[in-house]
Amino acid sequence: MLQQARQIERALGNIEQLTDQHQQQVRGLLRVSSSIAARRPLVPLLAEFAQRYPEVKISLQLEERIVDLIDEQIDVAIRTSNLVDSTLVARKLAENRSVIVASPTYLARAGEPETPEDLREHARCRKVRQLMQSIQRANFWR
Repeated sequence: MLQQARQIERALGNIEQLTDQHQQQVRGLLRVSSSIAARRPLVPLLAEFAQRYPEVKISLQLEERIVDLIDEQIDVAIRTSNLVDSTLVARKLAENRSVIVASPTYLARAGEPETPEDLREHARCRKVRQLMQSIQRANFWR
């Protein structure tokens, strides 16, 4: 998580450099959309940014859905996914590894998957569908 925080900090530093180049007095509204998972490293960095640029108001949306940057007027989005829209500019901030875990009680009740395909039976579990796609792309299973 510390590495992710440093990557996010560098990304915010790049935003600061761009704003410094364009005008001395930075002001306005900065709309940031982020996944909930990035909240912990992101919030202190945004607080530091706000302290450095007191004329900038920050609107932070924490959610797991893909946002439409244009329609929703989002300036910066931080997500853990592959870039879907090729017209967007993206920068990789960090590696993110996902692990599927289950309690012994759940496995006793629902059965233990032997292959990635067996996870389809567990599709109501949180994020299993998204992880299935990642597993199939990465071609790994233990």
